[in-house]
Amino acid sequence: MKHSLLRIILVGCLLVTSLFAGSAVYAQDKELPDPGITPDSPFYFLDRWGKGIGMFFTFSAEAKAKRALRYAEERLAEAQAMATKNKIREMTQAANDYEGFMAMVNERLEAAVKNGTSANVSERLSASAYRLHLKLSELKDNLPSITEDKPDETNNETVEAYKILERSKGATIDGQVVALRVMAKVKTQRALDIGSETIEKLMERVRTRVNASDKVTDNVSSDVNEVLDYAARIAELEEEMMQIVEEKGLDITALQERLAHSTSNRLEVLSSVYENAPEAAHQGIENAIENSVNKYERAVEKLKEADALDETTANATVLQNLPVKVKEKLQIQVATAAQVAGETSGNVTAQVKTENKNQEKEQKGG
Repeated sequence: MKHSLLRIILVGCLLVTSLFAGSAVYAQDKELPDPGITPDSPFYFLDRWGKGIGMFFTFSAEAKAKRALRYAEERLAEAQAMATKNKIREMTQAANDYEGFMAMVNERLEAAVKNGTSANVSERLSASAYRLHLKLSELKDNLPSITEDKPDETNNETVEAYKILERSKGATIDGQVVALRVMAKVKTQRALDIGSETIEKLMERVRTRVNASDKVTDNVSSDVNEVLDYAARIAELEEEMMQIVEEKGLDITALQERLAHSTSNRLEVLSSVYENAPEAAHQGIENAIENSVNKYERAVEKLKEADALDETTANATVLQNLPVKVKEKLQIQVATAAQVAGETSGNVTAQVKTENKNQEKEQKGG
C-alpha cells in the first residue's frame, strides 16, 4: 500500500514538473497558448486523454467548436516547440492532431448554424486563421531538405511532415471560409473587413516572397500560387457577403468604397511583382489580376449608380499601370478620360473592360 501511494506521488510530481518545464522552455510565442506537455514527454498520453474527455463532456455545437479551436491552437504551439528541438516526428504528430481539431471546428460550426446558434466562435476563427496559416507555412519552410545523403527513414519522416502541414493549412483555410460564412449572417460588415484584411496580408506575402533575395524559383512559384489560391477563396466570399447586405436592404455604399480601395491595392501589388515572378507563377497572378479588375469595375459601377463615386475611388491609375503583357493577354482596355466623359456623368478618369470572356461587353464598349 505504501509503495503504491509512493508511486502515485512520484508520478504526480513528475507530471507537475513536466507541466512547469513546458512553460519555462516554450512560452515564447505570445500569439499561441503555452504548449504545456509536448509529444516528446512520457506523459503526453495524459494530455491527449484529457482533451478527449474535455470534448466528450462538451455538449453544444458552439461550445465544441470553441473548445476544439483552443485545442488546435495548443497543438500548433506543440508543433512549433518540437520544430525548435528539431523533433520532426513529434512535430508531425502535433500537426496531425491540429488538423483533426480544425476539421472538428468546421463540422461543429456548420452544425451550430443549422441549429440556429449564434456561433460567436466564428469571429475568433475568422480573425486568427491567417495567423495560424502563416505559422504552419513557417514550420514547413523550416523543415530539413530531402537529400540523397540522408537515410530513407529521415527523408520519409520529412515527406510525411510536409504532407501533414499541407493538409493542416488546407483545414485552416476551410475553417476561415466556414467561419466567415457564419459570421456574415450576423456581422456582415465585420466579416467583409476581416476578409479584405486577410487578402491584403496575403498580397503582401506574395510581394515579400517574389522580392526575396534568397529565393529559389520553384519554391517561389509554389508559394505564390498557394497564397493566391488562398486569396481567391476569400475573394469569392466577398461577393456572397455583398449579396447578403443587399438582400437585407442595407446601404452598401461604404462597403463598395472599401472594396474598390481594397481591389485597387491588390492590383498595385500584383502589377508590381509580375515581372519579377517566375514564369510558373504568371498564370496565377494573371488570374488574380483579372478577378480583381472585374471586382473593381463592379464596385465602381455600383458607386456610380448611387452617385457616390468620389475622385479618389474613381482614379484608375493603378489600372493604367497594369503590365502591358497582361493587358494584352486578358484584353483589358483602359479608357481615356475623354472617352469616359462621353459615357458617364461621374468624375471618372478611367474605366476598365475585360473582354476575353464576354463578347457582348466588347461590342457595347466599342
